[in-house]
Amino acid sequence: MRERPQPGWEPVSKRLGAFELYPEVAVGVGATSNVKKAETDEQGDRYVRLRPGARLFSTWSRHGVGLAAWTAHTRYDRSSEDNATEYLVSGAGRLDIQRDLWLDGRLSRARLVTSRTDPDVPVDTLEPVYNEQSLASLSLFKTTARMQFAAAVTAQSDDYGVVARAGGARADFNRRDRDYFSYGGRATYALSPDFAAFAAVLRETSERPNAVGDRLDYDNVSLLGGANFDLTNLARGEIGVGYLRQTYEAAGLGSDSGFAWNAEFQWFPSQLTTVSFNAARRSAPQLDESSPGGISTSAGVTIDHELLRNVIVSGRLSRGDVDFALIDRKDEQTRAGVSVGYRMNRRLRADLAFDYSKLDSTGANRKRSFDDRTVTFTVYAYP
Repeated sequence: MRERPQPGWEPVSKRLGAFELYPEVAVGVGATSNVKKAETDEQGDRYVRLRPGARLFSTWSRHGVGLAAWTAHTRYDRSSEDNATEYLVSGAGRLDIQRDLWLDGRLSRARLVTSRTDPDVPVDTLEPVYNEQSLASLSLFKTTARMQFAAAVTAQSDDYGVVARAGGARADFNRRDRDYFSYGGRATYALSPDFAAFAAVLRETSERPNAVGDRLDYDNVSLLGGANFDLTNLARGEIGVGYLRQTYEAAGLGSDSGFAWNAEFQWFPSQLTTVSFNAARRSAPQLDESSPGGISTSAGVTIDHELLRNVIVSGRLSRGDVDFALIDRKDEQTRAGVSVGYRMNRRLRADLAFDYSKLDSTGANRKRSFDDRTVTFTVYAYP
């Protein structure tokens, strides 16, 4: 439903020769019941967020380039130590080698705040925990009458820092720094116009250069096979199952292995409603400075309903867990929310959202557990 064209409601763009420019300014206000995501002594706060940005796309008949940039400034009413400025600059390009063979590439540089919903961020930090992130990716696609081949390689670097804590202490997040590299491929064969089988392989490596003691690097290989399908106008989706093996560099740690899966399914009970399901078991992010990572399992459902042509109501529920390697720790997170999006015209849009999150961390190396409720109201302007 969200993918359907909405004539008369698309954001206004500006033509610059062979390019289309999409400027945007978002102004939002929010209130949270637990600004520090504390386990005890919860305190609420209010904040304002300003996010100007722009996207630029070529309109060439062959090849293509695009640029995007935004900066976000968040200011809290009482928790001034959480005031933050973030940014992202990215560029993308497509090279049409032949009619059925092309290359996609992307480069990005970002300065992002590590959210306090991450339980490894102490509640008493006196400044935001920034992540300076660099990313580069290159993908090759080849299509034939019945088959599509895709290969991709990605390199990413995450660089954290040291932040001040109450009482003069310091929190060193340099141990979270990592250099991530992945490459893989996928082949899809169409057995009919509505059904295709696929096989995919992905290898990921991650190095933590500032880890102390044993190396906290990992090497992951995932194999998936499955099918994607389109059941007339009732449903569509993709289901893949396979095997993953994640090997850790730390002495005597061994590896995690077992089933891997990824499922995405969309059901269309009417032309105005879309119900989306997703579930996955994959390699987990490296959050704990004492662990090389682990395995994550997640599942979620989202319902989108077009109440009016310019009003969309959404509800979502998700649950996931991360089982860490090397240490005794498991995090379980539940999220739920509802939102209403209202397009006033091609130049203005307003979103109202309520979100609930709950995290339970268990084990000898557990971090804090907390829950939080947040209400946000954001107006998007397309000048």
